[in-house]
Amino acid sequence: MSLSSLRIALTARSEFEGKDEILKEIAAIAEKAKVTVAVDRARCDIPALKNYEKYDELRGFDLIIVVGGDGTILRTVKEMKEFATPLLTVNTGTIGFLSELPVDECLREIPKFLAGGAQSDDREMLSCRVLRKGKEIITGHALNEIVVSQGAIARLIQLKTTINNVPFTTFRADGIIISTPTGSTAYNLAAGGPILHPSSAEIIITPINPHTLTQKPLGIPSHSHVTVEVLHRESSHEDVRVSLTIDGQTHHEIARGDRVEITTHPEKIRFLRSQKDSFYETLRDKLGWGE
Repeated sequence: MSLSSLRIALTARSEFEGKDEILKEIAAIAEKAKVTVAVDRARCDIPALKNYEKYDELRGFDLIIVVGGDGTILRTVKEMKEFATPLLTVNTGTIGFLSELPVDECLREIPKFLAGGAQSDDREMLSCRVLRKGKEIITGHALNEIVVSQGAIARLIQLKTTINNVPFTTFRADGIIISTPTGSTAYNLAAGGPILHPSSAEIIITPINPHTLTQKPLGIPSHSHVTVEVLHRESSHEDVRVSLTIDGQTHHEIARGDRVEITTHPEKIRFLRSQKDSFYETLRDKLGWGE
């Protein structure tokens, strides 16, 4: 489907080399394709884009062009108000597992995408909420992962984990990562979890430095409901802070006795990709497999 005459949001990493010129050229390419361009007021309010409309909220767009690394993409997902809007991503970061176009190719390739030369790559997200004494105090969504972990003091915490209302185990560890297949190549990978193809319909549970050799990462069906309860310590004087981190973008301090409930989000994040599955190439190129 052609994106001509539609409304596009342009957002970017706060700082990177050649930012002004790259954003100016991307905006000009979009205008040439007869689309309306609005730029992120907080991050793209630069002289080169002074004549473009500014937006404060990601709502009412037909496409979002994201220029940056994976962190910029995750920040954009956090700020999205409508998840049906597709993302076209340009990588100016380092590894860039989520990005589609290298920055040195984007000016040549973006017109093809705007002309309809792309396919949809839909990625599952997670929903989470935190209950304290039965009252909901925190909600959020994640494209990569939700992490419950110990804070500044290096002491193990106990996390009672239940799957579909069935007691699973109590992790005595530095924390636990609940990951999507997309997030399998992020913190989950660093913690020793498995790599999944992004189209897999699973949730990954990965303990962080568990205090037993028998607790290993586990993949469960994506329709599962996971509950993580932060247990009280046997010694009351050992006060260790516990954190809830969502996609490395938002951080909340939670208390002992809080329950973190995690499910697959009812909506998906949609990326525009080229006409091929590049995941295996990405593994080879980004992780150096085969070298």
